[in-house]
Amino acid sequence: VILAVKPYVLPAVLAEIAPHVTPGQLLVSIAAGVTLAQMEAALPEGTVVVRVMPNTPVQVGAGAAALCRGTHAGPEQAATVRA
Repeated sequence: VILAVKPYVLPAVLAEIAPHVTPGQLLVSIAAGVTLAQMEAALPEGTVVVRVMPNTPVQVGAGAAALCRGTHAGPEQAATVRA
């Protein structure tokens, strides 16, 4: 599940989807300023959360993205997100 919403909307989105999220399900957030701890606290225990912070250097036609794994995210989930 990719969480691509404005940061101020994310808490409400997490509250709405939390009952439907299953342990081990992978959620990827690109919402700036919302920590892994905040997302994990709003979701069922065991939910796999990864934060990705892309940049937008449109002028040079290239980009990069930083990725940070949550408590339950392992190397396999990080590889999935990278792919």
